[in-house]
Amino acid sequence: MDIIKLLLIFVCIITVIKFNKPLYISLAAGVAATIVLFGINPFTALELIVIGAFRKTPFILYWLFIQLHFCRGCWKKGAIY
Repeated sequence: MDIIKLLLIFVCIITVIKFNKPLYISLAAGVAATIVLFGINPFTALELIVIGAFRKTPFILYWLFIQLHFCRGCWKKGAIY
């Protein structure tokens, strides 16, 4: 049953993307679908989102993403061989 719920969440995200909406809106729709389908208390979900956003790990991942994006740009320009 959980696989069907996960597929519905994926379909929700893809549907919002097909309407040419930004990625953050489609991810917010996926989060909302997750809360509804799995019956999570909205206040608990909000608390977990806030706690997860301000941990050390997301900042490290954001920094690594920025570094990879920069290196990819340098590689495309020919600055990195």
